Amino acid sequence: MKLCFTVDVELDLGNGPSSYGIDKGLPFILSILKEYGIKGTFFINGLSIDRLKETKLIEKIIIDGHEIASHGYRHVDYRELPFDVAKKELSYVKDVLQSLTGKVVKGFRAPQFRVNDYLIDILCEVGYMYDSSVPEPKCISAASLLRGVRSSSHLLKSTCPLEFPITCLSTIPIPHGLLWVSKIGFELYKKLFTNLVKRKKQVNFYVHPFDIVASDAMGKRTLKGVLRKSFYLFNLENPRKLLENLVLFWAETKVKFSTLETLLEGEKND
Repeated sequence: MKLCFTVDVELDLGNGPSSYGIDKGLPFILSILKEYGIKGTFFINGLSIDRLKETKLIEKIIIDGHEIASHGYRHVDYRELPFDVAKKELSYVKDVLQSLTGKVVKGFRAPQFRVNDYLIDILCEVGYMYDSSVPEPKCISAASLLRGVRSSSHLLKSTCPLEFPITCLSTIPIPHGLLWVSKIGFELYKKLFTNLVKRKKQVNFYVHPFDIVASDAMGKRTLKGVLRKSFYLFNLENPRKLLENLVLFWAETKVKFSTLETLLEGEKND
């Protein structure tokens, strides 16, 4: 099995204004990946670029050999923007990231997985070669429950851009992301992953830097703030320790790690 380790790099909770996750969580993620020789795909949101440059973390991501892809310019629902506005923003952030890396930015992931046919058409026109926003069918997530994100045969079969869907675990149909795994616990995850290995040749895993360091300081004292804070803080596993255990477990099971860009090249050559 090939496993793609993906990171959605953004300000805290998408729009900030704080950057606690970038400052504290991202260095930890990078250190774990470097320790195990893993190359990941980093979907970078445009609003986080200044902070990444200030902390020199963008340089570290590049030097460590990770793939850089786009997570949009703002952390907004691009499905709701006028075509010209969305096209301009997604083209602009692509150009900025390309100027920083000196490489073509091939991939995109929509903020909070909010994608539809309209957005796919824009991505194709802008020149993105792959998208990784569409949850697999029957996946139960915040994107599907709260944001109206739905999978469709058309989106999953998209070839312009090529679609690498968000992986869901077997038996318990939740996204293959760090915070979701923290809700079910590491021991149960290992059993579910064994079934996943039998069913799939390739899976995606995702994490946000803020997931690693969510603290009691997060959120306002409103109902929405309390619910959001509860999701981040009430876990069966400590996210930092869980990520260490996951990477070690994958290494022991001899999972082959790949960037999404590498998968794209493989698909093009088949």
